[in-house]
Amino acid sequence: MPIWAIVYITFIVVGGLASIYTYRYKGFIFIAGELFSLLFSFVLILYYFNLLVLPKSFLIPLFMLGYIIIWEWIINFDLLEEELLSLESKEEIIIFLIIGFLVFFPLIYMSGNVIGRYF
Repeated sequence: MPIWAIVYITFIVVGGLASIYTYRYKGFIFIAGELFSLLFSFVLILYYFNLLVLPKSFLIPLFMLGYIIIWEWIINFDLLEEELLSLESKEEIIIFLIIGFLVFFPLIYMSGNVIGRYF
């Protein structure tokens, strides 16, 4: 596994654990949802590098990716809206969205490759 993948996995795990610690007052549903999101992200990366055997159906990795996207959208929507409203210029908003895309893009790319192996 390349160094960038190890750094990316570390980034995902640390970010998820920091999110759980920061928002632990939100309750069991939030903590369970964040843990599943972390686990699914980690497993998709392991599938990408052939460190785990792929499931027989492409629906499993597709479900995992869908869960991650929906969970992050639901949880971060309010935070994102507040963050965008606090930014003062269009340049700051564009930079914020580009950074968000660059952080999420590798997971989408790896997940697409994993799902593409079924076809």
